[in-house]
Amino acid sequence: MIRKHKIGDHDRPHFVTCTIVVWIDLFIRNQYREIFISEIKRQQIDNGLLIYAYCIMPSHVHLIIGRRSTVPLDRLVGSIKACSSKLIKELIVALEILRG
Repeated sequence: MIRKHKIGDHDRPHFVTCTIVVWIDLFIRNQYREIFISEIKRQQIDNGLLIYAYCIMPSHVHLIIGRRSTVPLDRLVGSIKACSSKLIKELIVALEILRG
């Protein structure tokens, strides 16, 4: 999830794709998908994110999103990516510690 693209009109729905670095099939595990879904739900409640549709593929996510608030869409997308990746990394580390 490296590239940043500018969003022109923040008041219109946008199609966004978020990819995992080197296209790793991260979302084949339910707990990682649930973290991502929880984060977009949190953004809906806290920041007025509108989700028109989403599709979680093994190595990337497609979203059609808009906003109800004044928070810029690029900031909402950045927050989704930052928060979900942080939580997923923490879970991966915790699972590795448990495995010994």
